[in-house]
Amino acid sequence: MDLELDGRTAAVIGGSSGIGAAVAGVLAEEGCDVAVTYRHAHDGAQQTASGVRGHGRRAWVVPLELDRPESATTGAEALTAQVGGLDTVVLCAGHNVVTPFGQITVQEWQKVLEVNLSGAFFALQAPAPLVRPGAVIVTVASVAAHTQAPHHMHHAAAKAGLVNPTKSLARALAPQVRVNCVAPGITLTRWARTPSTIWPMTTRPPRCC
Repeated sequence: MDLELDGRTAAVIGGSSGIGAAVAGVLAEEGCDVAVTYRHAHDGAQQTASGVRGHGRRAWVVPLELDRPESATTGAEALTAQVGGLDTVVLCAGHNVVTPFGQITVQEWQKVLEVNLSGAFFALQAPAPLVRPGAVIVTVASVAAHTQAPHHMHHAAAKAGLVNPTKSLARALAPQVRVNCVAPGITLTRWARTPSTIWPMTTRPPRCC
């Protein structure tokens, strides 16, 4: 396919594994240089970056912890120094815990919302000055934002919360920048490769993803 991205520069927030790593790979295939951010998985981010370079594109690795708003600022500063400007930003980073309704603690609830909602907001706000006119921003929510999620209500609530700021950001940055949100279904990432992780979210074992 040709997404007309040759020579563009992208940042994948949360690109050390899973959907983010796959997105970085596709962007590189389409001709993008890619900055990859990570929270703790430095080796995973380096592996993603190596894959980008394998397509003949430049890659950078930048630490960014969504549960620390100040980390978004330092991450944006690193991007400014290393990358300059951005044509594409994809927010894939997140934190999910499978816990039944009656067992979710205050601390766990706050942690999941802190990363997936508050952290996501600041991770988009900090690098906004780097986003060039004509750029595209994509946030990755979850099908849980629109369906019942009895075993991870906090994650579903946070992802539902991400949908509206995405719409608001689209209004704030229009017409210079397009902003969209996608809500993937269950995806066989490293996080969701065991029945004990996947099956509580569904009414039956998944046949495909």
